[in-house]
Amino acid sequence: MKVAVKEFYPANLVSRVAGSSGVVPFSDEHGRSFSAGLAKFLEEARMLARLREVKEIVSVQDFFEENETAYLVMELLDGRTLKRHVAESGGRIAARQTLILLSPIIKALHAVHEQGLIHRDISPDNIFLTSGGERKLLDFGAARHAAGKSADLTVILKPGYAPPEQYAPDGKQGPWTDVYALCATAYYALTGKTPPDATSRFMSDRVPRLAEGGATVPPGFEKVLLSGLSMRWQDRPRSMRDLLVALTAAMNGP
Repeated sequence: MKVAVKEFYPANLVSRVAGSSGVVPFSDEHGRSFSAGLAKFLEEARMLARLREVKEIVSVQDFFEENETAYLVMELLDGRTLKRHVAESGGRIAARQTLILLSPIIKALHAVHEQGLIHRDISPDNIFLTSGGERKLLDFGAARHAAGKSADLTVILKPGYAPPEQYAPDGKQGPWTDVYALCATAYYALTGKTPPDATSRFMSDRVPRLAEGGATVPPGFEKVLLSGLSMRWQDRPRSMRDLLVALTAAMNGP
């Protein structure tokens, strides 16, 4: 059985021991950050194992600790990321096709949120389209989030996809955090462009209209999408179900 093996190896915190497979932190402080991240990585493994019945989430077969770190054993996927799919489709895809591609992922995220979990790292790189026509959600961001936060280092976030609350140490995160990233991903699929980074929007909050990126969408669809990209989490759809209902109604509406 062919599998993918993912190692917890934050290169900003540890290095490989010469002549060995083991890892060693750069300092005691880095070691504390690494330990926090490692605990989150294993927690993520257990969580993914718990979500095995959600077929849109990459399946974890096993996980284990070795070489002073830990590993996930996951199903090996054949296909391409949404980012590559957009690039190979002429740089953007139509609104209806975008909704068809993302609907299973939105439903899967609703199931994730029902378990009290947040993905925190949705982007075109982390949505995979398999050769068999399935959609899969990759990499949860919990481990990297912990490794950055505990050392007071810059959290490794994807500019344009992370909402403002992910930049703040006391930011209130919830399903709306993933709603922002999912809407940013849809924006990318429609235009081939990443929305402006949340940090730049504090000074001048302007997200270019979809038409500026060459996309033609129903007005209501754009309104829902841009509400999902609101800087205030209170102004976004509160759940993935609300988002999907609103986008579907706008797509099929008058």
